[in-house]
Amino acid sequence: MRKFAIIFFILVVAFFSFSYLQIDKIRTQLTKSLVENEIAFSKIEINLFPLPTVIIQQPQFIYEKDRIFFHYARFDLSIPSLLFAELAFKYISFSNGINSFYNINGLNINLSETDLKLDELMVLIDKFKKNQIFDRTLKQNYFNLDISFRNNSKKMIHFSSHINLDKTINFNQASLSISSDNLSKKNIIKINQGIIYRQDDLNYKLLVGDLWVNEGHFVDTTVFFRLPQNNEQNYYLTINDKNNYVKINVFQENEINQLLTLNVFLSMESSDLLKSLQLPMISSGKLKAKANINIKDGTILDSNYLLAAEKGTIYGLNLLSIIRQYVPINYDEDSLNNKNINTYFTNLYLNGHYRDKQFLFSEISLTMDDLIATGQGRATLLNSECDINLEFALNRNKYSEYTSLRLPVHFFGQCDNPQYKLQVNQQLLRQLKSLLLKKFRH
Repeated sequence: MRKFAIIFFILVVAFFSFSYLQIDKIRTQLTKSLVENEIAFSKIEINLFPLPTVIIQQPQFIYEKDRIFFHYARFDLSIPSLLFAELAFKYISFSNGINSFYNINGLNINLSETDLKLDELMVLIDKFKKNQIFDRTLKQNYFNLDISFRNNSKKMIHFSSHINLDKTINFNQASLSISSDNLSKKNIIKINQGIIYRQDDLNYKLLVGDLWVNEGHFVDTTVFFRLPQNNEQNYYLTINDKNNYVKINVFQENEINQLLTLNVFLSMESSDLLKSLQLPMISSGKLKAKANINIKDGTILDSNYLLAAEKGTIYGLNLLSIIRQYVPINYDEDSLNNKNINTYFTNLYLNGHYRDKQFLFSEISLTMDDLIATGQGRATLLNSECDINLEFALNRNKYSEYTSLRLPVHFFGQCDNPQYKLQVNQQLLRQLKSLLLKKFRH
Protein backbone atom coordinates (compact mmCIF):
# COMPACT_ATOMS: atom_id res chain seq x y z
CA MET A 1 0.00 0.00 0.00
CA ARG A 2 2.83 2.36 0.87
CA LYS A 3 4.58 1.60 -2.43
CA PHE A 4 1.37 2.35 -4.31
CA ALA A 5 1.02 5.69 -2.51
CA ILE A 6 4.63 6.59 -3.33
CA ILE A 7 4.16 5.63 -7.00
CA PHE A 8 0.92 7.61 -7.16
CA PHE A 9 2.61 10.63 -5.56
CA ILE A 10 5.49 10.43 -8.04
CA LEU A 11 3.03 10.22 -10.97
CA VAL A 12 1.07 13.23 -9.71
CA VAL A 13 4.25 15.26 -9.26
CA ALA A 14 5.46 14.19 -12.71
CA PHE A 15 2.12 15.10 -14.28
CA PHE A 16 2.01 18.57 -12.75
CA SER A 17 5.68 19.15 -13.56
CA PHE A 18 5.07 18.12 -17.14
CA SER A 19 1.91 20.26 -17.28
CA TYR A 20 3.77 23.27 -15.90
CA LEU A 21 6.46 22.87 -18.55
CA GLN A 22 3.83 22.50 -21.27
CA ILE A 23 1.92 25.53 -19.99
CA ASP A 24 5.13 27.54 -20.12
CA LYS A 25 5.78 26.35 -23.70
CA ILE A 26 2.21 27.16 -24.71
CA ARG A 27 2.42 30.63 -23.17
CA THR A 28 5.75 31.32 -24.90
CA GLN A 29 4.46 30.01 -28.23
CA LEU A 30 1.27 32.05 -28.01
CA THR A 31 3.02 35.26 -26.95
CA LYS A 32 5.51 35.01 -29.80
CA SER A 33 2.79 34.38 -32.38
CA LEU A 34 0.59 37.25 -31.15
CA VAL A 35 3.47 39.72 -31.16
CA GLU A 36 4.61 38.66 -34.64
CA ASN A 37 1.08 39.20 -35.97
CA GLU A 38 0.69 42.59 -34.29
CA ILE A 39 -2.11 41.42 -31.99
CA ALA A 40 -1.95 43.34 -28.73
CA PHE A 41 -3.21 41.81 -25.45
CA SER A 42 -3.03 42.43 -21.71
CA LYS A 43 -2.80 38.91 -20.26
CA ILE A 44 -2.76 35.20 -21.13
CA GLU A 45 -4.43 32.68 -18.80
CA ILE A 46 -4.04 28.92 -19.26
CA ASN A 47 -6.30 26.49 -17.40
CA LEU A 48 -6.02 22.71 -17.42
CA PHE A 49 -9.22 21.88 -15.55
CA PRO A 50 -11.98 21.09 -16.18
CA LEU A 51 -10.89 21.48 -19.82
CA PRO A 52 -7.57 22.71 -21.23
CA THR A 53 -8.39 26.31 -22.13
CA VAL A 54 -6.50 29.46 -23.06
CA ILE A 55 -7.99 32.88 -22.25
CA ILE A 56 -6.45 35.98 -23.86
CA GLN A 57 -7.54 39.16 -22.14
CA GLN A 58 -8.27 42.30 -24.22
CA PRO A 59 -6.88 41.23 -27.62
CA GLN A 60 -6.69 44.02 -30.23
CA PHE A 61 -6.43 43.52 -33.98
CA ILE A 62 -5.07 46.26 -36.23
CA TYR A 63 -6.39 46.36 -39.79
CA GLU A 64 -5.01 49.16 -41.98
CA LYS A 65 -6.19 52.32 -40.17
CA ASP A 66 -8.71 50.38 -38.17
CA ARG A 67 -8.64 48.60 -34.81
CA ILE A 68 -10.91 45.92 -33.34
CA PHE A 69 -10.90 45.47 -29.59
CA PHE A 70 -12.31 42.37 -27.83
CA HIS A 71 -13.01 41.92 -24.13
CA TYR A 72 -11.41 38.47 -24.27
CA ALA A 73 -10.73 35.49 -26.55
CA ARG A 74 -11.12 31.85 -25.55
CA PHE A 75 -9.44 28.81 -27.11
CA ASP A 76 -10.35 25.23 -26.14
CA LEU A 77 -7.30 23.04 -26.69
CA SER A 78 -7.29 19.49 -27.94
CA ILE A 79 -5.60 16.91 -25.67
CA PRO A 80 -2.71 16.32 -28.13
CA SER A 81 -1.95 20.06 -27.85
CA LEU A 82 -1.31 19.63 -24.16
CA LEU A 83 0.90 16.59 -24.70
CA PHE A 84 2.99 17.88 -27.59
CA ALA A 85 2.69 21.66 -27.15
CA GLU A 86 1.58 22.03 -30.77
CA LEU A 87 -1.44 24.23 -30.32
CA ALA A 88 -4.61 22.99 -32.01
CA PHE A 89 -8.06 24.33 -31.13
CA LYS A 90 -11.44 22.60 -30.95
CA TYR A 91 -13.31 25.81 -30.24
CA ILE A 92 -12.41 29.49 -30.68
CA SER A 93 -14.37 32.53 -29.54
CA PHE A 94 -13.80 36.29 -29.54
CA SER A 95 -16.25 38.04 -27.21
CA ASN A 96 -17.78 41.49 -26.87
CA GLY A 97 -15.79 43.23 -29.60
CA ILE A 98 -15.89 46.93 -30.46
CA ASN A 99 -15.06 48.64 -33.74
CA SER A 100 -15.63 52.39 -33.50
CA PHE A 101 -14.82 53.11 -37.16
CA TYR A 102 -17.74 51.01 -38.44
CA ASN A 103 -19.89 51.66 -35.33
CA ILE A 104 -19.92 47.98 -34.37
CA ASN A 105 -20.31 46.79 -30.79
CA GLY A 106 -21.10 43.54 -29.03
CA LEU A 107 -19.15 41.66 -31.72
CA ASN A 108 -18.96 37.91 -31.01
CA ILE A 109 -17.14 35.46 -33.29
CA ASN A 110 -17.26 31.71 -32.66
CA LEU A 111 -15.53 28.89 -34.54
CA SER A 112 -16.51 25.35 -33.55
CA GLU A 113 -15.97 21.80 -34.79
CA THR A 114 -12.52 22.71 -36.02
CA ASP A 115 -8.96 21.46 -35.66
CA LEU A 116 -7.20 24.72 -36.53
CA LYS A 117 -3.60 24.91 -35.38
CA LEU A 118 -2.15 28.15 -34.06
CA ASP A 119 -0.02 28.86 -37.12
CA GLU A 120 -2.98 28.10 -39.43
CA LEU A 121 -5.20 30.50 -37.47
CA MET A 122 -2.64 33.30 -37.65
CA VAL A 123 -2.13 32.76 -41.39
CA LEU A 124 -5.90 32.81 -41.84
CA ILE A 125 -6.24 36.10 -39.90
CA ASP A 126 -3.39 37.63 -41.90
CA LYS A 127 -4.94 36.57 -45.23
CA PHE A 128 -8.29 38.09 -44.24
CA LYS A 129 -6.56 41.36 -43.37
CA LYS A 130 -4.78 41.41 -46.74
CA ASN A 131 -7.83 40.27 -48.75
CA GLN A 132 -5.96 37.10 -49.76
CA ILE A 133 -8.45 34.54 -48.51
CA PHE A 134 -8.32 32.77 -51.90
CA ASP A 135 -4.55 32.28 -51.68
CA ARG A 136 -3.97 28.74 -52.96
CA THR A 137 -1.14 28.18 -50.48
CA LEU A 138 -3.70 28.18 -47.66
CA LYS A 139 -4.35 24.82 -46.09
CA GLN A 140 -7.91 23.53 -46.38
CA ASN A 141 -9.92 24.36 -43.25
CA TYR A 142 -13.35 23.36 -41.96
CA PHE A 143 -15.31 25.03 -39.18
CA ASN A 144 -18.72 26.21 -38.08
CA LEU A 145 -18.76 30.00 -38.02
CA ASP A 146 -21.12 32.10 -35.91
CA ILE A 147 -20.91 35.93 -35.90
CA SER A 148 -23.18 38.45 -34.20
CA PHE A 149 -22.97 42.19 -33.53
CA ARG A 150 -24.96 45.41 -33.20
CA ASN A 151 -24.46 48.51 -35.31
CA ASN A 152 -24.97 52.16 -34.45
CA SER A 153 -28.68 52.06 -35.37
CA LYS A 154 -29.19 49.22 -32.84
CA LYS A 155 -29.75 46.57 -35.49
CA MET A 156 -28.71 43.06 -34.46
CA ILE A 157 -26.91 41.16 -37.25
CA HIS A 158 -26.31 37.43 -36.95
CA PHE A 159 -24.55 35.13 -39.43
CA SER A 160 -23.96 31.39 -39.11
CA SER A 161 -22.70 28.75 -41.54
CA HIS A 162 -20.52 25.71 -41.96
CA ILE A 163 -17.45 26.90 -43.87
CA ASN A 164 -14.97 24.99 -46.00
CA LEU A 165 -11.99 27.12 -47.05
CA ASP A 166 -10.03 25.80 -49.99
CA LYS A 167 -9.46 27.24 -53.47
CA THR A 168 -13.06 28.38 -53.06
CA ILE A 169 -15.19 29.33 -50.06
CA ASN A 170 -17.98 26.80 -49.57
CA PHE A 171 -21.07 27.62 -47.48
CA ASN A 172 -23.44 25.03 -46.10
CA GLN A 173 -26.70 25.94 -44.34
CA ALA A 174 -25.76 29.63 -44.14
CA SER A 175 -28.12 32.08 -42.47
CA LEU A 176 -28.01 35.88 -42.14
CA SER A 177 -30.59 37.60 -39.94
CA ILE A 178 -31.17 41.30 -39.22
CA SER A 179 -33.44 42.38 -36.37
CA SER A 180 -34.14 45.60 -34.53
CA ASP A 181 -36.54 47.09 -32.01
CA ASN A 182 -37.63 49.41 -34.83
CA LEU A 183 -38.36 46.55 -37.24
CA SER A 184 -41.69 44.76 -36.94
CA LYS A 185 -40.22 41.63 -38.54
CA LYS A 186 -36.82 39.98 -38.62
CA ASN A 187 -35.18 39.81 -42.06
CA ILE A 188 -33.60 36.44 -42.83
CA ILE A 189 -31.47 35.32 -45.78
CA LYS A 190 -30.72 31.59 -46.08
CA ILE A 191 -28.47 29.61 -48.41
CA ASN A 192 -28.54 25.83 -48.44
CA GLN A 193 -25.27 25.52 -50.37
CA GLY A 194 -23.09 28.19 -51.89
CA ILE A 195 -19.63 28.47 -53.45
CA ILE A 196 -17.62 31.69 -53.86
CA TYR A 197 -15.11 31.74 -56.72
CA ARG A 198 -12.41 34.34 -57.13
CA GLN A 199 -12.27 35.33 -60.80
CA ASP A 200 -9.51 37.92 -60.38
CA ASP A 201 -8.38 40.49 -57.81
CA LEU A 202 -11.61 42.47 -58.09
CA ASN A 203 -14.30 40.08 -59.31
CA TYR A 204 -16.00 37.27 -57.41
CA LYS A 205 -18.83 34.89 -58.23
CA LEU A 206 -21.22 33.17 -55.80
CA LEU A 207 -23.25 30.16 -56.99
CA VAL A 208 -26.26 29.25 -54.84
CA GLY A 209 -28.52 26.21 -55.14
CA ASP A 210 -31.44 27.51 -53.08
CA LEU A 211 -31.63 31.09 -51.82
CA TRP A 212 -34.34 32.34 -49.47
CA VAL A 213 -34.80 36.07 -48.84
CA ASN A 214 -37.45 36.02 -46.12
CA GLU A 215 -40.32 34.17 -47.88
CA GLY A 216 -38.91 34.72 -51.37
CA HIS A 217 -37.38 31.53 -52.82
CA PHE A 218 -34.86 31.67 -55.69
CA VAL A 219 -33.37 28.60 -57.38
CA ASP A 220 -29.95 28.28 -59.06
CA THR A 221 -28.95 31.86 -58.33
CA THR A 222 -25.71 33.48 -59.52
CA VAL A 223 -24.26 36.51 -57.74
CA PHE A 224 -21.42 38.59 -59.24
CA PHE A 225 -19.56 40.98 -56.94
CA ARG A 226 -16.94 43.54 -57.98
CA LEU A 227 -14.67 45.32 -55.50
CA PRO A 228 -13.52 48.92 -56.05
CA GLN A 229 -10.19 49.48 -57.75
CA ASN A 230 -7.54 52.08 -56.97
CA ASN A 231 -9.21 55.00 -55.17
CA GLU A 232 -12.74 54.16 -56.29
CA GLN A 233 -15.50 53.75 -53.73
CA ASN A 234 -17.89 51.82 -55.99
CA TYR A 235 -19.04 48.23 -55.45
CA TYR A 236 -21.02 46.38 -58.12
CA LEU A 237 -23.41 43.52 -57.43
CA THR A 238 -25.66 41.55 -59.80
CA ILE A 239 -28.04 38.77 -58.79
CA ASN A 240 -29.98 36.62 -61.22
CA ASP A 241 -31.89 33.39 -61.54
CA LYS A 242 -34.12 32.17 -64.38
CA ASN A 243 -36.94 34.65 -63.59
CA ASN A 244 -35.31 37.60 -61.85
CA TYR A 245 -32.44 40.04 -62.31
CA VAL A 246 -31.10 42.62 -59.85
CA LYS A 247 -28.20 45.03 -60.36
CA ILE A 248 -26.88 47.18 -57.51
CA ASN A 249 -24.17 49.83 -57.61
CA VAL A 250 -23.01 50.79 -54.10
CA PHE A 251 -21.21 54.12 -53.76
CA GLN A 252 -19.60 55.26 -50.51
CA GLU A 253 -19.22 59.03 -50.39
CA ASN A 254 -16.36 58.88 -47.89
CA GLU A 255 -15.18 56.71 -45.03
CA ILE A 256 -16.01 59.29 -42.37
CA ASN A 257 -19.78 59.74 -42.57
CA GLN A 258 -20.49 56.11 -43.62
CA LEU A 259 -23.17 57.26 -46.09
CA LEU A 260 -23.93 54.70 -48.78
CA THR A 261 -25.83 55.39 -51.99
CA LEU A 262 -27.38 52.41 -53.79
CA ASN A 263 -28.39 52.64 -57.45
CA VAL A 264 -30.70 49.68 -58.03
CA PHE A 265 -32.22 48.24 -61.18
CA LEU A 266 -34.38 45.13 -61.03
CA SER A 267 -36.55 43.01 -63.24
CA MET A 268 -38.56 40.60 -61.10
CA GLU A 269 -41.84 38.86 -60.59
CA SER A 270 -43.89 41.10 -58.28
CA SER A 271 -44.72 38.17 -56.01
CA ASP A 272 -41.02 37.36 -55.50
CA LEU A 273 -40.23 40.97 -54.59
CA LEU A 274 -43.17 41.30 -52.16
CA LYS A 275 -42.27 38.03 -50.42
CA SER A 276 -38.64 39.11 -50.12
CA LEU A 277 -39.63 42.48 -48.61
CA GLN A 278 -42.26 40.85 -46.32
CA LEU A 279 -44.97 43.06 -47.81
CA PRO A 280 -48.61 42.02 -48.32
CA MET A 281 -49.26 39.99 -51.46
CA ILE A 282 -51.22 42.77 -53.18
CA SER A 283 -50.22 42.25 -56.82
CA SER A 284 -48.61 40.06 -59.45
CA GLY A 285 -47.01 40.74 -62.81
CA LYS A 286 -43.59 41.29 -64.33
CA LEU A 287 -41.98 44.24 -62.60
CA LYS A 288 -39.18 46.59 -63.62
CA ALA A 289 -37.89 49.25 -61.26
CA LYS A 290 -35.11 51.78 -60.72
CA ALA A 291 -34.26 53.26 -57.34
CA ASN A 292 -31.66 55.49 -55.70
CA ILE A 293 -31.36 54.70 -51.99
CA ASN A 294 -29.35 56.54 -49.32
CA ILE A 295 -28.34 54.44 -46.30
CA LYS A 296 -26.49 55.34 -43.12
CA ASP A 297 -25.72 52.94 -40.25
CA GLY A 298 -27.89 50.31 -41.93
CA THR A 299 -30.97 52.58 -41.98
CA ILE A 300 -32.61 53.93 -45.14
CA LEU A 301 -32.64 57.73 -44.97
CA ASP A 302 -34.53 58.35 -48.20
CA SER A 303 -34.92 57.06 -51.73
CA ASN A 304 -36.65 57.77 -55.01
CA TYR A 305 -37.91 55.18 -57.44
CA LEU A 306 -39.66 54.44 -60.71
CA LEU A 307 -41.67 51.24 -61.00
CA ALA A 308 -43.51 49.69 -63.94
CA ALA A 309 -45.45 46.42 -64.09
CA GLU A 310 -47.33 44.82 -66.95
CA LYS A 311 -50.00 42.16 -67.40
CA GLY A 312 -50.64 41.67 -63.72
CA THR A 313 -53.29 41.44 -61.04
CA ILE A 314 -54.21 43.58 -58.03
CA TYR A 315 -55.51 41.19 -55.37
CA GLY A 316 -58.43 41.83 -53.03
CA LEU A 317 -59.96 44.72 -54.99
CA ASN A 318 -62.22 44.63 -58.06
CA LEU A 319 -62.00 48.18 -59.40
CA LEU A 320 -64.28 47.38 -62.33
CA SER A 321 -67.06 46.33 -59.96
CA ILE A 322 -66.70 49.58 -58.01
CA ILE A 323 -66.70 51.93 -60.99
CA ARG A 324 -69.56 50.25 -62.91
CA GLN A 325 -71.94 51.38 -60.15
CA TYR A 326 -71.57 54.95 -61.44
CA VAL A 327 -70.66 54.80 -65.12
CA PRO A 328 -71.79 52.69 -68.10
CA ILE A 329 -69.30 49.91 -68.84
CA ASN A 330 -69.74 47.14 -71.39
CA TYR A 331 -68.44 44.58 -68.96
CA ASP A 332 -67.69 40.90 -69.10
CA GLU A 333 -69.83 38.98 -66.58
CA ASP A 334 -66.85 36.88 -65.48
CA SER A 335 -64.89 39.99 -64.52
CA LEU A 336 -67.77 41.15 -62.30
CA ASN A 337 -68.49 37.80 -60.70
CA ASN A 338 -69.00 38.20 -56.94
CA LYS A 339 -66.25 35.68 -56.33
CA ASN A 340 -63.80 37.67 -58.42
CA ILE A 341 -62.30 40.21 -56.03
CA ASN A 342 -59.25 41.02 -58.17
CA THR A 343 -58.37 43.62 -60.79
CA TYR A 344 -56.53 42.70 -63.96
CA PHE A 345 -54.36 45.41 -65.50
CA THR A 346 -52.22 45.82 -68.59
CA ASN A 347 -49.86 48.47 -67.17
CA LEU A 348 -49.06 49.92 -63.76
CA TYR A 349 -46.66 52.83 -63.23
CA LEU A 350 -45.47 54.35 -59.93
CA ASN A 351 -43.15 57.29 -59.36
CA GLY A 352 -42.27 58.40 -55.86
CA HIS A 353 -39.88 58.30 -52.95
CA TYR A 354 -39.41 56.66 -49.55
CA ARG A 355 -38.96 58.69 -46.38
CA ASP A 356 -39.76 58.26 -42.67
CA LYS A 357 -40.85 54.64 -43.20
CA GLN A 358 -43.42 55.64 -45.82
CA PHE A 359 -43.69 55.08 -49.55
CA LEU A 360 -44.92 58.34 -51.07
CA PHE A 361 -46.44 58.00 -54.56
CA SER A 362 -46.25 61.30 -56.44
CA GLU A 363 -47.56 59.68 -59.62
CA ILE A 364 -49.74 56.61 -60.06
CA SER A 365 -50.97 55.40 -63.45
CA LEU A 366 -53.05 52.25 -63.92
CA THR A 367 -54.33 51.02 -67.29
CA MET A 368 -57.04 48.35 -67.67
CA ASP A 369 -59.13 47.23 -70.62
CA ASP A 370 -62.05 49.46 -69.61
CA LEU A 371 -60.53 51.95 -67.19
CA ILE A 372 -57.60 54.29 -66.75
CA ALA A 373 -56.70 55.60 -63.29
CA THR A 374 -54.24 58.30 -62.22
CA GLY A 375 -53.46 59.76 -58.84
CA GLN A 376 -51.21 60.03 -55.78
CA GLY A 377 -50.95 58.42 -52.37
CA ARG A 378 -48.83 56.89 -49.67
CA ALA A 379 -48.23 53.55 -47.94
CA THR A 380 -46.90 53.10 -44.40
CA LEU A 381 -44.39 50.27 -44.17
CA LEU A 382 -44.77 49.15 -40.54
CA ASN A 383 -48.54 48.59 -40.50
CA SER A 384 -49.13 48.19 -44.27
CA GLU A 385 -51.71 50.99 -44.38
CA CYS A 386 -52.47 52.82 -47.61
CA ASP A 387 -54.02 56.20 -48.37
CA ILE A 388 -54.48 56.67 -52.11
CA ASN A 389 -56.57 59.03 -54.23
CA LEU A 390 -57.29 57.89 -57.79
CA GLU A 391 -59.24 59.55 -60.57
CA PHE A 392 -60.87 57.05 -62.92
CA ALA A 393 -61.70 57.61 -66.58
CA LEU A 394 -63.13 55.27 -69.17
CA ASN A 395 -60.61 53.95 -71.66
CA ARG A 396 -61.05 56.24 -74.67
CA ASN A 397 -60.21 53.39 -77.03
CA LYS A 398 -63.52 51.75 -76.02
CA TYR A 399 -65.62 54.69 -74.76
CA SER A 400 -64.76 57.68 -76.91
CA GLU A 401 -68.10 59.38 -76.11
CA TYR A 402 -67.24 59.56 -72.39
CA THR A 403 -63.73 60.98 -72.55
CA SER A 404 -64.54 63.90 -70.25
CA LEU A 405 -65.92 61.77 -67.39
CA ARG A 406 -63.75 61.64 -64.25
CA LEU A 407 -64.57 59.64 -61.12
CA PRO A 408 -62.44 60.41 -57.99
CA VAL A 409 -62.18 57.60 -55.41
CA HIS A 410 -60.35 57.61 -52.07
CA PHE A 411 -58.84 54.26 -50.94
CA PHE A 412 -57.71 53.87 -47.32
CA GLY A 413 -56.99 51.28 -44.62
CA GLN A 414 -55.05 48.04 -45.02
CA CYS A 415 -53.26 47.82 -48.36
CA ASP A 416 -54.33 44.21 -48.95
CA ASN A 417 -58.00 44.91 -48.05
CA PRO A 418 -58.69 48.64 -48.48
CA GLN A 419 -61.91 50.55 -47.95
CA TYR A 420 -63.00 53.14 -50.48
CA LYS A 421 -65.18 56.23 -50.76
CA LEU A 422 -66.41 58.09 -53.81
CA GLN A 423 -65.28 61.72 -53.65
CA VAL A 424 -68.49 63.49 -54.67
CA ASN A 425 -68.06 67.08 -55.85
CA GLN A 426 -69.95 69.54 -58.05
CA GLN A 427 -67.92 68.68 -61.12
CA LEU A 428 -68.72 64.97 -60.74
CA LEU A 429 -72.43 65.68 -60.22
CA ARG A 430 -72.53 67.80 -63.38
CA GLN A 431 -70.75 65.08 -65.35
CA LEU A 432 -73.10 62.34 -64.12
CA LYS A 433 -76.16 64.52 -64.82
CA SER A 434 -74.94 65.22 -68.33
CA LEU A 435 -74.24 61.52 -68.85
CA LEU A 436 -77.74 60.51 -67.71
CA LEU A 437 -79.41 63.12 -69.90
CA LYS A 438 -77.43 61.92 -72.89
CA LYS A 439 -78.39 58.32 -72.13
CA PHE A 440 -82.13 59.10 -71.83
CA ARG A 441 -82.13 61.08 -75.08
CA HIS A 442 -80.98 57.96 -76.86
